[in-house]
Amino acid sequence: MINFLMWNIQGAASSSFRDHLRRISASANPSIGALMETRMSGMRADRIVNRLGFQSSFRVEAQGFSGGIWLLWNGNVHVHILSVSNQFIHMKVQGIALSCPLILTVVYASPQVQYRRYLWDQLSTINPGLDHLWLIGGDFNAILHLDDRRGGQVRRLCISRDFQSFVFSNALQEVEFKEPRFTWARGDLYERLDRCMVNLKWMEYFPNSIVRHLDRIGSDHRPILLCMDLHGLPQVAKPFRFVQSWQASAEFTPFLEKSWDKLLSLDENISNLQQKLPHWQADCIGSLGKRKRRILARLKGIDKALGHRYSRSLSEPEKVLKGELDDILAMEESEWRQKARCDWIDDGDRNTKYYHAMASGRRKHNTVVCLKDDSGNWVSDPSLLKRAALDFYTKLFSSEGSSGYAYNCRGYFRGFHQRDLSALEMVVSREEISSALFQMSPSKAPGIDGFHASFYQKNWSIVGDVVCKTIQRMFSSGVVDPDLNRTLLVLLPKVDSPESISQFQPIGLCTVVYKILSKVVVNRLKPFLPDWITENQTSFVPGRSITDNIVIAQEIIHSMRTRKGKMGWFDIKVDLEKAYDRLEWSFIDDTLSDIGVPDHLRSLIMSCVSSVSTQILWNGDTSDSFKPTRGIHQGDPLSPYLFVLCMERLAQAIQREVDQGTWKAFQFKRNGPLISHLFFADDLVLFAEASLEQFDVVSRVLREFCECSGHKVSISKTNIFFSPNIHIALQEDISDAFGFQCVSDLGRYLGVPLIHGRVTKATYRYVIQKVADRLAGWKVSLLSFAGCIVLAKSVLSSIPMYVMQSIRLPRYVCDEIERLIRNFIWGHSNESKGSHAVNWTVVCSPISEGGLGIKRMEHQNSAFLLKLGFIMVSDPSRLWVKVMRAKYGIQEITPTSLPNVRGSRLWQGIRLLWSDLRQNIVWNVGDGKLIDFWNDAWVSSFGPLVHHVSPGSGNIDRGTVKDMVDEGGQWKWGELAGRLPETVLQGLAATKPPIDIGVPDYPG
Repeated sequence: MINFLMWNIQGAASSSFRDHLRRISASANPSIGALMETRMSGMRADRIVNRLGFQSSFRVEAQGFSGGIWLLWNGNVHVHILSVSNQFIHMKVQGIALSCPLILTVVYASPQVQYRRYLWDQLSTINPGLDHLWLIGGDFNAILHLDDRRGGQVRRLCISRDFQSFVFSNALQEVEFKEPRFTWARGDLYERLDRCMVNLKWMEYFPNSIVRHLDRIGSDHRPILLCMDLHGLPQVAKPFRFVQSWQASAEFTPFLEKSWDKLLSLDENISNLQQKLPHWQADCIGSLGKRKRRILARLKGIDKALGHRYSRSLSEPEKVLKGELDDILAMEESEWRQKARCDWIDDGDRNTKYYHAMASGRRKHNTVVCLKDDSGNWVSDPSLLKRAALDFYTKLFSSEGSSGYAYNCRGYFRGFHQRDLSALEMVVSREEISSALFQMSPSKAPGIDGFHASFYQKNWSIVGDVVCKTIQRMFSSGVVDPDLNRTLLVLLPKVDSPESISQFQPIGLCTVVYKILSKVVVNRLKPFLPDWITENQTSFVPGRSITDNIVIAQEIIHSMRTRKGKMGWFDIKVDLEKAYDRLEWSFIDDTLSDIGVPDHLRSLIMSCVSSVSTQILWNGDTSDSFKPTRGIHQGDPLSPYLFVLCMERLAQAIQREVDQGTWKAFQFKRNGPLISHLFFADDLVLFAEASLEQFDVVSRVLREFCECSGHKVSISKTNIFFSPNIHIALQEDISDAFGFQCVSDLGRYLGVPLIHGRVTKATYRYVIQKVADRLAGWKVSLLSFAGCIVLAKSVLSSIPMYVMQSIRLPRYVCDEIERLIRNFIWGHSNESKGSHAVNWTVVCSPISEGGLGIKRMEHQNSAFLLKLGFIMVSDPSRLWVKVMRAKYGIQEITPTSLPNVRGSRLWQGIRLLWSDLRQNIVWNVGDGKLIDFWNDAWVSSFGPLVHHVSPGSGNIDRGTVKDMVDEGGQWKWGELAGRLPETVLQGLAATKPPIDIGVPDYPG
């Protein structure tokens, strides 16, 4: 281990500084130390340096009483200074433990912006390139991300675009850090100014590099310690993994046909393959690298011989060798693509460095080097960490026992006739099983047996019979084979730098065969979900969208902000602690019984839940197995649907209180819908009148649900927001009674900001930051131009477009995202400034018109808003449409214009585009069931669109209505039958002719 200490000490004159440095050096044992802002020079600095305990040193003298950089190192490394400035020291480091030299740059950036710009230019000039290991660290006096700052007065956007541009153009990556995020503090302002960044070569050589933020003592900057592990983690025996590229070999299918025995069970066949495949791979495929080098050497020799004299006997083997080389390259590419998990890549370059870099990045991201124990001490021993993880999740998935309290909210699910529910228990057909299999992504992470879905999909003709028999046997018996329900638990970090095991998200990797069974059950339950789940819950219900909840939440927050009068409201953003993991199995069973799921299917579902056994995959190694007694795993296709059904019971309890009048739900206007809650999986938002009486109701409903379901509300992470017209004393009483934190801004809901005030540049800066992180500069040097285009399109389709579906983004956000895309596509880097070969307008043109198909952000945002506007017209039954119409007083189906009221940002966006929307709407009669022929608003609203049409075409000519009514005021059905289709006649049958039928110009 080689450690590198960097610290802005803000003056080296005090004796306490020397004591602090000695204490840090004793515990961290740095090989190299860099001290910034020493504010000293000359002989006095010499005396202090000699007392610090390092064997060698180099200094950049302070300028008066500011600046100064001291470089200190011990004898185990040799330092050669390459260049210096008053803002940095650039050096080469060699040592006995190092197999290649390191290029280190210590930075103390000026607090003044104009001098920092000069620093970025200098550092770009001395960049050693991608072939050298380069680390640059120190005090940059600038921040890269929005969350690098907290507190203080936000008067301007404090992210340094110059700093971001420098990091992008020099293809730098940040080294993962541990302990508190902020390295500098003054008053209530905290910022992360000190950091370490490296190039790709460094990350490949030191994949387990880590930065520790040490205690802040003697300075308002934290010392940062870079730890470079030269040996890495100990090698472990990794579980079997099927390599998809094996299937490209012509010998694989004959091998599988010979090895797969239809008379054996599925488990026996899988076990045989796990034993035989490694030997087959060694015999038939071997090392791809060795084969490639051998073929290249032979091709080189043949090419040299053909250069002297053409020979037919050599040209034929050359073609064969080139074919073999293509096959090897394709297998190699497939293997690295599988490791890299780049889902956005469909077609691209052959096996490139990008795959290797992404695979290394994934490996590092999933590797846990050190965590804090219960006492707050850092633990890095791999065996202790694995044991701590096993103990934590064994306890988490262990039932705490029933509270003895039976949930009293039953019988609210919509009942179905037994004839309808009997379809859930039908015998499973081969087609149903095949459909469930091919709905899976081929290359998702495999379960404990190591086989991906692609293995079963591509070899279905061979393995299908055994798989179908296994699924049908389990479905008919209602019992799941425990060997097929063994699950690997992988832990994904929920934060950038997790410090404890609780900051990981456990994802269960189930076997493919179990997931087939689970998906068959899910496919049978899906058609019933819209009837079982109320419209306030949108997750995993067909026909509903996450955007619905976002729009409603935004409109409620907007109304609460502008609410006046005596009556006020509160909004609680509830956080359920480990929601999936704490769900009691008895509550799941009771929910299925309450729904009316047939007993046989209910037994099968509960067998899916309870037959699971789990092992934790920790840094590539598996832990001991344990049996959960509660909780459901994310990764099981059935889990999300069981979860939302259980959460629906909380929704039913809330609705019961609303119906009884004890829960005062939020209402926009007197006839508008009552909104008491919004659910999206475990994201809960509750709305109620702000009073202590409502506190009693809300807390009682939550408490009863948690006692029965096993859930637990996280007090520290649950926030409550009050409308401004609530007296501060009442706000404090209610928030203290709940124990929740009272906030003036609820932040983001489902990934989109809930606008609590004026939209500033910082409001949507996080969207820009996400795009910038995905389009990092180091990727430019590893991708071809076509690869950059594909990645750019993937980022555009996933990050900003999600936000655009429910809000109108400011113009500057769209322009900034397009700037990032342009720089990425044209390859701005330190080695190439990437001239823009084509006008951006041409680039954004469709491919059919010679462009690249990149979407303009502003146009795409408008398209999403037009889609919302169209849904307001075409689907008035949606809850969010009811909310918008009630809030803004829209009665007509398609009003000529929307009222210019002080509406939300979404409303203003739709209103600006309404004229474009209305001009392109055409009314279709459809089945006629929703038409009140004479009274519907469309008669007047769509008058210009109802033209004279020949008889029988579907429209009544103007001025002819009086000819269709007899003297008794009844329809002349004989006349109508010749002019109108059957669907319209059915609509007319339920209406009466207008009283003023004698008016000749009445629109028909």
